[in-house]
Amino acid sequence: MHLPEPLRMPDGANQAESWVAARQAESFLYAVREANTAAIVGLMILADTSEFDATVTLRLGYLFGQFAWGHGYATELVKGLVQELDQFGWSG
Repeated sequence: MHLPEPLRMPDGANQAESWVAARQAESFLYAVREANTAAIVGLMILADTSEFDATVTLRLGYLFGQFAWGHGYATELVKGLVQELDQFGWSG
């Protein structure tokens, strides 16, 4: 697994709840849902790291269940995010 330690999902319901709370405290956390069923297939994490950079900077992270790998969810996620940001005049 190629994730930094803070982004690794822990085992167990209580630990997962703490992990989600920690991500929400430091970033914007969104559920990624399958369009037809609304089932959660992953998470998107957007972090504003402008305080560390000279310009407004958003960092994107995403996590998907292994069952969702290779089905284009990440591609659709990034395309949709770029479209939304474009509507607000943000360019990266």
